[in-house]
Order: sequence, then structure tokens, then C-alpha cells
Amino acid sequence: WFPGNEPVTYTDWLPTEPDNKLHSSLEKEHCMTLSPSSHIFYQWSDEICSKLLNFICERIAIRSGV
Repeated sequence: WFPGNEPVTYTDWLPTEPDNKLHSSLEKEHCMTLSPSSHIFYQWSDEICSKLLNFICERIAIRSGV
């Protein structure tokens, strides 16, 4: 977990996740995604790490002077 490699103490997995399903690419699901379906309420799902997806980053705000 970033920063500092602290262990994650909060989880919100979907009821059947993480399942680490093996995909046709022979890659297992070792990354986490948010599932945006309206009936899921953005709970977590595991996904293969090579899948190209949008992402969110958090950083300190920079004042622009505007």
C-alpha cells in the first residue's frame, strides 16, 4: 500500500472476490479494481494487472495563484 508499505486494514470486496481467477492469457488476478455497476456500489474486484484501465492518483494540492 502506498506510501510506506503499510498493511491495508480496510477492505470492500464484492461477495465472491477476490477469486484470483485464471484468465485465457494464463495470468491470474493480482490487482484490484473498483466495479462501477449501479448495483455493486463501487466495491472491489480483482483483475489481471496487465489490463489497461483508468486510474486514480492522490497527491498534495499545488497552489496555482489563480
